Amino acid sequence: MKKLLISGLGGSLFPYLDKALNKQFSLFYIDSNPDLKNIYPGLKFFPAPPVRDPEYIPFVKKIVADHGIDAYIPLIDEEILLAIDAFEDQPFPIVAAPDRKFSQICLDKWRLMSELEKHGVSKLKTFPASDLPADFKFPAFIKPRTGRGSRGISRLDSFEQLEAFLLLNPVYKPEELIVQPFIEGQEYTVGVLTNNLNDLICVCTKKVFSKKGITMAAVTENNDTITALCRDVVKKMQPKGPLNIQLFLLPDNRIRIFEINPRFSTTTILSLEAGVNKMALYMDFFDRPFEADPLYPKTGIHLYRRWDSVFYEQPD
Repeated sequence: MKKLLISGLGGSLFPYLDKALNKQFSLFYIDSNPDLKNIYPGLKFFPAPPVRDPEYIPFVKKIVADHGIDAYIPLIDEEILLAIDAFEDQPFPIVAAPDRKFSQICLDKWRLMSELEKHGVSKLKTFPASDLPADFKFPAFIKPRTGRGSRGISRLDSFEQLEAFLLLNPVYKPEELIVQPFIEGQEYTVGVLTNNLNDLICVCTKKVFSKKGITMAAVTENNDTITALCRDVVKKMQPKGPLNIQLFLLPDNRIRIFEINPRFSTTTILSLEAGVNKMALYMDFFDRPFEADPLYPKTGIHLYRRWDSVFYEQPD
């Protein structure tokens, strides 16, 4: 049974992901929240330093060495490049992430928008907050060039609101923020998997009904227009690993990508429930050609996230 080390145990993938994978893999987890040992007492959990701590990667390497980890699955954006660099010259563990170049592009939203337009994949007018044209049309969204979820994102309806945002959020410099026009369309989140040879293995499309930083409610749907776009991304940008494309489908069937996450997303569990086990597929076809047609999830499977209360006493 292969051993997987997965980060971010405190995230919304759990506990479903563990229940779905623990008969197929021996699972090890890390997270910077030590209280998770009380929430998930039966799991092989190791409280980790924060990702930005210099001791984080040495901590991961020790777990890998001590337990003979076969694959390391980084689920935290700030961790991805660290993970790739830490193990790039070693045959094990497999790092289940796209290659370094693609990951770097995706983790900088300004650069990503430029690359998507350069490759003719998607065009979404994007400007640094420090250089917004005088004739820019609102409403719009402002967000950090780097970051995840809805951190630092706000709707703007005027230049006055932009000035107020910058004044109230001094942690961000204007050049560290981008502004994009508000898009009228249906939002989708699409889990795409290629192996390290860049063979397209699956396209898992989900229509989004509700978001609060993460997708709260969605349903699986196969859409030929979106699938064609995903093929284009894979062909032109060569991700060589798991990615999640966030986009809007406009009423005229045009597509506008607004973000790509170079990792397995929180809606990976919806793909799993709909019959596509992307983590297992990545392991099965690492360094091995995938020559079949891409896989798609069963349509009409709904995800609805709800709160779950956990009670525990701290041990003496």
